[in-house]
Amino acid sequence: MLSVRGEPRKYSIDFAGQPNSKSQSHLQWGYFFDLENASGKIVTSCLQPWPDLGDPSLEQCYADIISLNRQNPLVNKSLYWAELLFDLDLIGDFLPTDALCLNSHRLAFSWEDPMQFASEKLLKVKMGHDLQSETQFLDRLVENNSKIKLRLDFNNSLEEVSFRRWVDKENHLLPNIDFSKIHLNTMPRFT
Repeated sequence: MLSVRGEPRKYSIDFAGQPNSKSQSHLQWGYFFDLENASGKIVTSCLQPWPDLGDPSLEQCYADIISLNRQNPLVNKSLYWAELLFDLDLIGDFLPTDALCLNSHRLAFSWEDPMQFASEKLLKVKMGHDLQSETQFLDRLVENNSKIKLRLDFNNSLEEVSFRRWVDKENHLLPNIDFSKIHLNTMPRFT
């Protein structure tokens, strides 16, 4: 059984500009909170909703943290990871860390110099603000690092037709695309 220990601590991330196509503010708020299990061990978890992208409000998340409301999917995910950390503490050193983690990516905030990412294996790139410049950046990136895998996040900035048109035009990038995040009714098949 988990319980919240103390008060959740509010934090903010200040993005240099608009973080995605739907969020109006450059500030994004969240909470750190400590959870205690039945044996008295404590882990710190966090929760950062994006209400502009459909998540519950920060105020709702705060109330749901305090009550451990698993009906809130963000709270449920935070509690799941906390429980996993508690379980790992019981296991000790017998579980390799890479058995738990998917490949993590670095996030590209600048499209100026692709050489700064020359040694990266996996890179997330926010797309959709200036598709032509972003595509030129991807082309230069792949020229300098042909093995790089790209996670493209369009943040609801393209309609399905525009996305398909972009994929058809830029199909030379397909071998380097790990996945693209775009909300569509049906996902196109890359062949």
